[in-house]
Amino acid sequence: MAATLAASSSVWADVVINTTRVVYKESAKEVNVRLTNEGKRPLLVQSWLDDGRATESPENIDLPFMISPPVSRIDAKKGQTLRISKMDASLPKDRESIYYLNVLEVPPKAKDQNAGNNKLQLAFRTRIKMFYRPTALTVKPQDAAGKVEWRAENGALVAKNNSPYYLTFNMMKVGNNGAKSGMVAPFATETFAFDNKAFKPSAGASLTYSYISDYGNDVEGTAVIK
Repeated sequence: MAATLAASSSVWADVVINTTRVVYKESAKEVNVRLTNEGKRPLLVQSWLDDGRATESPENIDLPFMISPPVSRIDAKKGQTLRISKMDASLPKDRESIYYLNVLEVPPKAKDQNAGNNKLQLAFRTRIKMFYRPTALTVKPQDAAGKVEWRAENGALVAKNNSPYYLTFNMMKVGNNGAKSGMVAPFATETFAFDNKAFKPSAGASLTYSYISDYGNDVEGTAVIK
């Protein structure tokens, strides 16, 4: 008997996505994402978008986007282009919206399906962020991090995002004291705890941070805690 187990990890996946994040600009008719099978066998690939409900079945998620093809077979060392197109224009104009692109690779069935042979097959799922970016935004993406106000509150670091962009911070520290990383939504506030629970940041302290750009690279910056 062969059983298939789904695993949410891109470390061991054979199908590689050509980007770590997708930016869908409002002016674009569609955006393309390239998938490549780096493995040694053909794979069946299912692709879909979700709105943050990572465990919800694709058929239960109604989104204003369409992916073509939703299911494809990719031979070893070959590729497939996904086309993502917008179907509904009624999305916020004053800020980014976030969705997630899912790519699930399913290995071919084992040749030996005899009842006495128990085989475990792994189906790997890769999930990356997709940002829908309206044309009307006046703040430039590279200036978004500078719009964040930082303050110390109850021994934690509080970030108030005054920009229309999602900001994903992967490093925040005051001196040698690091804080938990995470994402801050447009015009939202998030609180980040420090790894050292005994550390209490104070107003006027210097903060060093890095965030992930549209191209997936780390961009460093500094700020003063209020």
